[in-house]
Amino acid sequence: MTIPVPEDWISLADAADIADRSPITLRWAAAHGRLDAVKIGNSWGTTREALAAYMAYVSARDWLRDPARRPGPRPRARPAVPAVRPRQPP
Repeated sequence: MTIPVPEDWISLADAADIADRSPITLRWAAAHGRLDAVKIGNSWGTTREALAAYMAYVSARDWLRDPARRPGPRPRARPAVPAVRPRQPP
C-alpha cells in the first residue's frame, strides 16, 4: 500500500535543518501536538507551512520568556540614613 505524500512534505530531519532546531525537539513537539506533523511508520513528516507556524509560536513564547522584556521587581527605596554610622573620634 502506497501512501500519497504532498509535494511540500519534508521529514523532521530536514525541518530541523531549516529551523535550526534539534530533530529530537521537533519530534517531541510533533508527538505532543505542538507541531502539525504525521508519523508514517518510524518517520515523522510535516509541511513548510506547519513548520513556519510552529516557529512563530516558539519565537513568540521565547519573546515572552525573555527576562529583559518582563517587568521586574520595583527597585527598593534606599534608606535616608546609612545603616552603619561612622565612628566618632574620641
